[in-house]
Amino acid sequence: MNIKITSDYLVVIMLLFISSLEAQVKVSGRVSDVENKPIFGATVVIKDTSIGTLTNNLGEFEIQKVPLGELVLQVRYLGFEPKEVSFSTKENNDLKIDIKLLAKSENLDEVIVKGLTENQLLKDKAVKIEVIETQKYKMESASVINLVNRSSGIKIRQSGGLGSSTKINLNGFQGDAVRVFKDGIPMDYLDGIYGVGFVPANTLERVEVYKGVLPADLGSDALGGAVNMISASNKLGNKISTSYEIASFNTHRASVNLNLTNKKNNLFGGIEAFINYSDNNYKANVNYIDPDTRNEIPIEIDLFHNTFRQHYIEVFAGIKNRKWVDELKLTVTNFELYRENQFGQLMQYPIGAAYNKQIGDFVPTLRYKKKLLKKKLIVDQFFTYSETRRISVDTLNGSYDWLGNFTVNNEDQEPGEAGDADLTTLNRKNTVSRTTLKYILNNHNTLTLNAVYTTYRQTGSNPYGEYTEGENPVQLVSLPADYDKFVSGLSLDSKFINNRLQNSLQFKYYNSHSSGKSVDEITGLLNPEEVEARISNFGLGNSIRYHINDKLNTRFSIEQATRLPTQAEIFGDGSTSIANFGLKPEQSLNANLGLDYANNSNFSVGVNVFYRYSKDMISSKISVTTISSVSENLDKVKGYGLELNSGYTFLKHYNITGNLTYQSFRQDGHQEGETDLLDDSRIPNIPYFFSNLSASANFEDILRSKDKLKAYWYYSYIHPYFLNKIPKNLEADGFLGLFGEPGLKDTELYIPKQNMHTIGLVWLPNKEKQFSIGCEVKNLFDQIVFDNFKIQNAGRSFHVKLTYAFDLNP
Repeated sequence: MNIKITSDYLVVIMLLFISSLEAQVKVSGRVSDVENKPIFGATVVIKDTSIGTLTNNLGEFEIQKVPLGELVLQVRYLGFEPKEVSFSTKENNDLKIDIKLLAKSENLDEVIVKGLTENQLLKDKAVKIEVIETQKYKMESASVINLVNRSSGIKIRQSGGLGSSTKINLNGFQGDAVRVFKDGIPMDYLDGIYGVGFVPANTLERVEVYKGVLPADLGSDALGGAVNMISASNKLGNKISTSYEIASFNTHRASVNLNLTNKKNNLFGGIEAFINYSDNNYKANVNYIDPDTRNEIPIEIDLFHNTFRQHYIEVFAGIKNRKWVDELKLTVTNFELYRENQFGQLMQYPIGAAYNKQIGDFVPTLRYKKKLLKKKLIVDQFFTYSETRRISVDTLNGSYDWLGNFTVNNEDQEPGEAGDADLTTLNRKNTVSRTTLKYILNNHNTLTLNAVYTTYRQTGSNPYGEYTEGENPVQLVSLPADYDKFVSGLSLDSKFINNRLQNSLQFKYYNSHSSGKSVDEITGLLNPEEVEARISNFGLGNSIRYHINDKLNTRFSIEQATRLPTQAEIFGDGSTSIANFGLKPEQSLNANLGLDYANNSNFSVGVNVFYRYSKDMISSKISVTTISSVSENLDKVKGYGLELNSGYTFLKHYNITGNLTYQSFRQDGHQEGETDLLDDSRIPNIPYFFSNLSASANFEDILRSKDKLKAYWYYSYIHPYFLNKIPKNLEADGFLGLFGEPGLKDTELYIPKQNMHTIGLVWLPNKEKQFSIGCEVKNLFDQIVFDNFKIQNAGRSFHVKLTYAFDLNP
C-alpha cells in the first residue's frame, strides 16, 4: 500500500528545512554538571526577555539575535540549583559561555521532581510519547500493567492472574504490532521473559508509551506503538533499593536493585533482580459437568492448578568516561519461569497437571557508547547471543474436574488432558545486533541511523508429537526453523523558531527471510527441499510538533508502516499457540493529531485523534480445539479513535486525573471465507470504549513528625464487547454503539461491562528516610471481571508492600 503525498504536504516538509537567518550577535555555550556531564533540556534565557532556548543532547545551546548591552543569562533545570551569569554584548562580537549547575540535595521528593523532568523532556518531542513515572508509584502495590492501563489509548489484558500471558492493545493495534523494549532494545532475545506482566515497577525508572510514528532510534517494525521500559539500574552513586509485597492468593513479589560506582565515576556495577510467586487460587465461575446426569451446572470454585513462579537476575559491570569509551557495559542474565495451566484459551474445562517452563541459564549482552568527531557523532552499539528453552508437559493418564477430582483414563484413551500428550522441548537461539548512529549536524538538525539485525533458530523434540510418514519418520517439531529479520530507520530531526517547531522525517526499510523443512499435506512425507519466504518493504513517516505558547502544544504525524510477523506468530510457542507458516506482513497507514494544554503543572488537558487503515492485519483467534490460539491475517481493517485526558492539582495536597478512549476498528468490507453477515463487523476481543479516573491526597506530619501519608483511589471502566465477530446489525444501537442493548447479549460471546475500584495508603514514617509501608485493596467491591478471551480474573485482593532504599558507603 502506498501513501499519496500531495504537493501541499511536500511544501510543508521543504519549509521545515529552511533555517532562519543568522543574527549579527549570538551567544552560545555548554551547560553541564560538576562532573562535566552535559545537561540535556536545560532552559537558557536572557533575563527579562522572551529570548531563549533549550540545550541539546551535548548540553550545548545557541541563542541568536541577542540584543546589545549589559545582560544576564538565566539557566534552569529541574533537580539543579538555578544560575545567573552576567555578560555584555557588542556588535559583531559573538560570545561563548560555559556554565556548570549544582545538583540539589537528593531526597524522596527530589526523585519525583527528577522523574517529572524526564517526562516533560519526552513530551516535548515531535513523536507522541506518554511517560508513566513508575518511581512515583514505587511505594504502591501497582504492577506495570496497572500503571499502563491507567493511561488513555492503551489496554494491557491478561489471561488470568499473575504471570499469565498478556496482550497489549494500543490505538487499535494489538499483540506483537505493539513492541516491548528495555532501555531501547527489543526484547526478542529474552523470549518474552522480561515483559509488562512480570517486571515490578520498582525496578524501572519510567515506562514510555509511543503512539503513532516510532522514533528511528528504537529500530522496530511496530506498526504504530511501543512500550519502552527504562530500568532504574546503572545510576550514579552507591545505592540499594529493595521491595517486598505479600498479597492474597499466596502472592509474593520481591525486587532488589544494587548500583555501585567508584569515586572517579569510571567503573560501575550492579544487580537487577526480582522474584514472582502466586498460587493464583482465586474464585472463578465455571460450568461443572455433573458425572451422573452430564448436565452443566454453574458453580463457583477455587482454581487449584494455577501456580506461577519466576526469578530474573541481571548482573552488570562496566567502564565509562574513558578516552576510548563513554560507556561499555557487560550484562549477564539468568531466568526461569514455571507456569501451571489451569485451562486453555477459554475456561471451558479444567487442566490439573500440565505446565510450561522457560529457562535461560546464561544470556550475555554487550553495549558500547562513544561520542566521536568533537562529540557530534554518537555511537551506540548493542549485541547479544542467547540460548533459551521452552518446555511443555502434558502427559497425565487421566483428567480432573473443576472440583479437583481425578479420573483415570480407560485403556483405549491416550494420555494428555488438553488433547494429545505433549512433552515438547523447544531450543531457541537468538542473535541481536542493534547499531545506532546519531550525528548532530548543527543546533537545529540531527541525523539518526538505526539498524537492527535479528536471527532466530529453533529446534525441538516431542516423543508424543506427530511424525512424518515413510520409512524414516521424523518428529515434526524437530524440523529446524530459521528466521532472519533486518529493520533499519533513517530520521532527520529538526528544530526551528527557537525550538517551538520540531519536525521528524523518517524512512524505514524492512526485510525478512524464513526457511525450514515442510511436510507434503497429501502424502505426509518430508519434502527434501527447504521452503523459503522473503519479505522486503519500505516505510515513510513524518511527525510535527508546534509549541503554540508556553501552555499549548499541537502534534501531527503520518506514517506508512510495515510489521513483519514474529517468530512466535509463525512457529507458535509449542503449547498455547500453534504455527501458521502462511502469515503475511501487516501494512498500515497511520495518522495522529493531538492538542495538549498545561497550566503551571496544576491543570492539564489533552485530546488525540487517530486513524488507521491496515492490510493483512495479524490477529489472534481461538483454534478449532479451543485449547490453543492461532494467528491469522485479516484482509483489510480500518478505524479511528479518540483519546481525552485531564489532570488537576489543587490545595497543594490533592490530585485528580481522568481519561477515556473510544476506538472503532472494523474489517473493511467482506472477509474471504466468511458469511456476508459479518461484513464490516467490529474486530473482536478488543474493548472499544474504556475510561479511568483517579484521586490522591498527600499529607505530612500526620502520625508523627516528618512523616508522610498518601491516600489514593483508582477506578476503571470497560464497556461491553464481544469475544468473536458478530453481525453489525446485532450490535447495540445508539450513539457510537455506547447505548442500547446488543442483540446477542445473552450468549457466551458477550463480555459485560466492568467496573473496578482500587484504594490504598502509603506511609513514610520519616519523609527524609527512604522506607515506606503500603496497603492496598484491589477490586474493592469484588466484581466479576474478565480479560483476554473472556478469562475471569481475580476478585477482591489485599496487598501489603514494604520498600526500602539506602545509600552505601563508597
